[in-house]
Amino acid sequence: MVPRTGQTRWAVERWVEWEASTLAPAVALACASKDPTALTALLSDSLKVRLAEVAFDGSQFTSLAGKNVFQPTLADVAIFASLYAVLGENGAAGVVTVSAPDSPVTTITKWFNLLTTNERVKQGLGDSKASPLTACASCALDGNALKVRVAFPKSRRLFTAPCRVHYS
Repeated sequence: MVPRTGQTRWAVERWVEWEASTLAPAVALACASKDPTALTALLSDSLKVRLAEVAFDGSQFTSLAGKNVFQPTLADVAIFASLYAVLGENGAAGVVTVSAPDSPVTTITKWFNLLTTNERVKQGLGDSKASPLTACASCALDGNALKVRVAFPKSRRLFTAPCRVHYS
């Protein structure tokens, strides 16, 4: 899931960090507020650009790690997991315009859908749906994002830091 050396390893590490620090909070905020505007812009400006860099054409899965990496890496799975609320199960979180056919992120939707056909990803989805901790963590992130957004409506810098949930 993580290449041992070289540029692909660096790409995986960079995209995992981006998922934790930028994407996950943006998805949580979009789910809590039902407003996809910031998330759609973020995806268009970053993930869509990266998919073009790795020559993803929609016909076969291509990893964010590089042009010649056709198996999912840790970065792909982490980003897939963050996007699952808005793109998986027909947009179960109700942020419908992110996955609409005319959305500016249709390339990302194609990449996401190809990743759902991977057997290991399918198995992981089944395991995660059965986990009550996963459900609690998702709800906690959604709720915390909304509270922060209400408390600090003019601060955009707060939404670039990673969200962390602690259970006692």
